[in-house]
Amino acid sequence: MTRDLSYQPKLRGDGGGSTLVERTRLDPVRAARIDALVAAASQEATLDHIEKIFGLNERELASVFNVTPPTMSRWRRTGVPIARAAEIDRVHKLARYCARLFRPSRVPQIVREPGYGLANKSVLQVIRESGVEPIYAYLEQLLSYAPR
Repeated sequence: MTRDLSYQPKLRGDGGGSTLVERTRLDPVRAARIDALVAAASQEATLDHIEKIFGLNERELASVFNVTPPTMSRWRRTGVPIARAAEIDRVHKLARYCARLFRPSRVPQIVREPGYGLANKSVLQVIRESGVEPIYAYLEQLLSYAPR
């Protein structure tokens, strides 16, 4: 006698799931809405983290991404557009890198001061105009002067 060990959720007679998760997954509209809410909450947390590390307010954060404050507010409510999600992730990765590299209390000042290696622009200005890649090159130059 062989037992089938594959899991098959038990459904009620009316076709509904026996748990809230099962019932939600059976309703594609509800499932899509929940997935969108979870993604938006994650993106909002990412924006909050960037704001916290760089010491930005809502207007400054919007400026970094070259959008208006109302657009940033909409991104927080409804999620970041797919076309901009990778950019948000890249800036978040840079913010975390800066927080590890420097004293966290110094990061807000560092990203605001013009840098000689950045053509006398601030880190925030360069992110807005050219993305994060020039910043990594700049930080690599700075670190090459530090003793190891």
